[in-house]
Amino acid sequence: MGCLSEQPHFVLFPFMAQGHLLPMVDIGRLLAQRGVIVTIVTTPHNAGRVQKSIARSIESGHPIRLVQLRFPGKEFGFPEGVENVDMVHSMEDFRKFFIAANKMEEAVEKLFEKLTPRPNCIVSDFCLYYTHKIATRFKVPRINFNGFCCFCILCLYNIHSSNILETITSDSEYFTVPGLTQKVEFTKAQLPGQGDESWKEIIEGIIEADQASYGIVINTFEELESDFVKEYKKVKKAWCVVGAEVDDGKIELLLSQVKGKDLTELIAVGREKFATIPSAGAAVTVTATAVGGDPAAASPAAAEANKEEKIEEEDDEDIAWSNDNVLMFLFLWRLQSTEVLSLISASSFRRINQYAYFGLPFTLISMGSLSERPHFVLFPFMAQGHLLPMVDIGRLLAQRGVIVTIVTTPHNAGRVQKSIGQSIKSGHPIRLVQLRFPGKEVGFPEGVENLDMVHSMEDFRRFIIAANKMEEAVEKLFEKLTPRPNCIVSDICLYYTHKIATRFKVPRMHFNGFCCFCILCLYNIHSSNILETITSDSEYFTVPGLTQKVEFTKAQLPGQGDESWKEIIEGIIEADQASYGIVINTFEELESDFVKEYKKVKKAWCVGPVSLSHKDESDKAERGNKASINEQQCLKCLDETL
Repeated sequence: MGCLSEQPHFVLFPFMAQGHLLPMVDIGRLLAQRGVIVTIVTTPHNAGRVQKSIARSIESGHPIRLVQLRFPGKEFGFPEGVENVDMVHSMEDFRKFFIAANKMEEAVEKLFEKLTPRPNCIVSDFCLYYTHKIATRFKVPRINFNGFCCFCILCLYNIHSSNILETITSDSEYFTVPGLTQKVEFTKAQLPGQGDESWKEIIEGIIEADQASYGIVINTFEELESDFVKEYKKVKKAWCVVGAEVDDGKIELLLSQVKGKDLTELIAVGREKFATIPSAGAAVTVTATAVGGDPAAASPAAAEANKEEKIEEEDDEDIAWSNDNVLMFLFLWRLQSTEVLSLISASSFRRINQYAYFGLPFTLISMGSLSERPHFVLFPFMAQGHLLPMVDIGRLLAQRGVIVTIVTTPHNAGRVQKSIGQSIKSGHPIRLVQLRFPGKEVGFPEGVENLDMVHSMEDFRRFIIAANKMEEAVEKLFEKLTPRPNCIVSDICLYYTHKIATRFKVPRMHFNGFCCFCILCLYNIHSSNILETITSDSEYFTVPGLTQKVEFTKAQLPGQGDESWKEIIEGIIEADQASYGIVINTFEELESDFVKEYKKVKKAWCVGPVSLSHKDESDKAERGNKASINEQQCLKCLDETL
C-alpha cells in the first residue's frame, strides 16, 4: 500500500446519533480496508460505542484511528455525559443538541493543525455543517454523508432548488415534487423544519454546507433506486457505498423480490409485512414524512394529514405516489437490505428508529410519548457486585419502555458503557450520566472510583463516606433532568439519595445485593434489639422471627464493635426505613419462606437473577472490569485441576 505519507488521509465526522454514527464508522472501515488512512473524530461517549468495531480493523492492520474531542453540551445546559441524540427527550433539546454539535469548530481546527499526515479529504455528516469552514480553511475537499435514501435526498433537493414552497400557501395542501419521473406528493407540514423559525439557522447552515460540498456519499446501491440515483447525479457528484452489512446474496435476494413487480404489487406486499409487526399491546401511529426516518421531524400536522390519506390510483401506468405508497414501497425494499427484520421480531418499534439512516420515510411512535413514560433514576454503588446488577436492572426497565438514567462516575461508566451501548443500539431509552467522584476530599488519588481499588477496611470506610458526598452534584443534576424523574432506585450504601428523594418528592426504592435470607436476618436482629442483651462478641444467639433456627455471634455481623462505622450504619438504617420498598436480585421460588416473611414488613420486588437478561454469554462476560486472565486460561486451569 506504499508508505503512510503517500496514502490519502480521510478525516470522518459522524453526527452523534446511532443511525448516523454506525454507517459512518462502516464507511471508515471500508476506506481503511482499501489502504486509505482514516481518522474518525467523535466524542468520548460515542467513541465507546464503536471502539470494538474500530479495534477489529486495527487488529487486521488497517490504518484507522479514533480521535476523541469534548462535546460542548454543558454550554447548552446538558448534564455531563449527554453526547448522543438518543439521550435527549424533547424537540427543543434535539435542536440545542444540533447547535452544540456545531460548536466544535475551534477544537477541530486545533486538531487539524496537528494531524499527520496532512488530511486530503473530509467526509462529514451533513448535520455537522461547521466542517465546511474547516474544509475551506485547510483547503481540502469536503464530502457530505447523508443517511437518507437517494429518493429522499432527490425529493428534498428538487423541492428546495425549485422554490416550489413559495407558491404553497397552506401547510395541508398537497404539491407534486418537481423533476421526478414518478408523481410524488407531499404537504409543507410533512417537510423537516417547516414553520419553525427556531430551526431556521440550522437548516440554512446545512443547505449552505451542502451546496459548497464536493459531493455526497449515500448508503445505498444504484440498482435499488437507479432512477433516483441517475437524476441526482446530474446535479451533484454522488457515490453509492452500500454498507458492509449488506452482502451480494442479500442484494440479489432484494432485487429478485423488487424487480419485475409493479408498484401496486409492491405496496400490497409492503402492507402485508407492515401488518405483521407485533405491537406488544402498544398503540402505534405511522406518520409518513419526507425526512428519511428522522423521528424528530414528524409534526402533529403531518400525522393528522396522513391519517386521512388513501392510495390513489389514476390508471395502471401512472399510479400517484402518495406518501402511503412511498411508505410501503420503501418499507419493503429497505428493510430487506438490513438486519432490521431480525430486530422487529423482538417486538421493539423503537429499534427501527435507531436504523433511520437507511432512509425509511416514516416514524414509529410506540408506548406513548417519552414525556408520558415513567423516568427512573438509578444510583449504583461503586463496587463490581453492586454496579453490574443495578445496570442489568436498568436495562430490564428500559426494555419495558421506562426511561432510565444511571448516575455514576467516569471510571465506573467506562466499565458498563458497552452494556449500556447495546441497549441504546436496540432503541431502549437508557442513558449514563457521569459525575465526579469526590475521592480527593477524603485522601484518595485521582481515579480511585471503585471499591476494588482500595485495600484496607479503613479505606473501605472512607470510600463509603466519599460516595455519600455527592449530594450537591446530584441535586443540581436532578434540577435539569428531563422528563422529571418519577422514582429513584438507589443502592443501600448510598444513603444520601434518601435526602434527594425527599427534596424532589419522588419515591425511593433501595437495591440490596444480599439474598432475602440475609436481608430478613439483619432486619429481625435490628428491629428486635436482641443485640442489647448480648454481652460477648463470641456468644451465639438465635435470630428471632425465623421459621428455622439460625445462629450468629456479634462478631459475625457487619460494623459491630467499631464506632468509626456508626454514622454510616445509622445513615443506611435511616434511609432503609424511609424507603418505599426494596429491589432484590433473587427469585421467590429460591427462598420463598424468607421472601414471604420479609414482604410482611416491607414492599419487595424479586427481580433476579438479573444477569440472565443477557442472552449472549460473551456480553455477560464483558460487563464490568476486565478480567486479569482470559477464557482460555480459565478453561486450561480447570482442565488441569479436575
